[in-house]
Amino acid sequence: MKWSTRIYTLLLRLYPPDFYDEFGEEMTAVFADAIAEAGKRSSLSLAMVCLRETRDWPGAVWQEHLLARRNTMTIQDENEPLRRGELLAALALFLFIPLAYFLVGVVGRPPQWLDYVLAFVFFGGLMAAFILAITRGLPRWSPPYLGFVLMIGIILSQYDRIWGWIYPYYIRSFGPRSLWSIPVRIAYVGVFEFIMLFSILLSGLILVNLLRLLPYTRGVWQRIRADWTQLSFMLYGGLVFGILIAFDEYRHAELWKLIAGICLALGAWLYLRAKGQKQRILALIGGATGAMWIVALAKWTLIPLQMWPTGYPDAPSETTRWVETGSSIVGWGWILLMLIAPALLNLLPSSPPPTVQEDMAPA
Repeated sequence: MKWSTRIYTLLLRLYPPDFYDEFGEEMTAVFADAIAEAGKRSSLSLAMVCLRETRDWPGAVWQEHLLARRNTMTIQDENEPLRRGELLAALALFLFIPLAYFLVGVVGRPPQWLDYVLAFVFFGGLMAAFILAITRGLPRWSPPYLGFVLMIGIILSQYDRIWGWIYPYYIRSFGPRSLWSIPVRIAYVGVFEFIMLFSILLSGLILVNLLRLLPYTRGVWQRIRADWTQLSFMLYGGLVFGILIAFDEYRHAELWKLIAGICLALGAWLYLRAKGQKQRILALIGGATGAMWIVALAKWTLIPLQMWPTGYPDAPSETTRWVETGSSIVGWGWILLMLIAPALLNLLPSSPPPTVQEDMAPA
């Protein structure tokens, strides 16, 4: 009986800390009385009491953890300052990748085996932060990680094949690509940028609205409805991967990527310290604006230094210079619209769907 009580006490430690502090001693005392009474009757009665507690224990622990997480999601104070670790976790996404590229550019490309190790460490850390964000109820520092994963998913899904009909339409309308004017070329790239950004916005809206259908994530939905800029912050995280794609096939771009990442990190830092929705969305707009104009300036500066083959889409020329730079500015405009678009959440119903118990409650 003494060993049974000790083991039961250890099992109680797996309940949430607040629950254990409030009910641990009482539950231990009740269990000790129950097995003492059963031990007076027979060993079989003692075994039945232990079996009953062991049978119910996993489900009870699981339910209490879900309830604790639900309460955490609901009671988070958006104006409460973040801990230093949480702030660093939020800024790491914006600074780690550009800094890694910069160091590789300065030191030189590492051996292939080290490449694999660094990739494993990075994606392992990314998934760890992603899982931690889910288990912690999507705290304020975590939405950019979700946006980063969404952007990767959309890029890797090869969305351009779905909209492949656009290129034949331009051919029919404007003739061979070599004859397209600079505005037509910029518009063509802008269409694909719009599709990509609209896809991540739509995916984010769908994801957020799915949260209101589940009882244990409904608190997250309520927080986002109370402050729609959290959805903007999630989409903001996708810009990290978007900027990397913008410099695909570019040489000497490492320093520019780092400066753009610093702009995004500064916007995220100001967002997490801002008190009102207006200040928060302005922080994101400022960070995105600084990053995208750095991208545009970088392309204007770097195009003459490239060694692209003829036909990609042209050899480095003034036309390529204007198209690449102009496309970045058009993309900046789409990004601003994407960051502001979550304000449309205010047009949706604000109350979550009732639970079964609420439906059955008397009027």
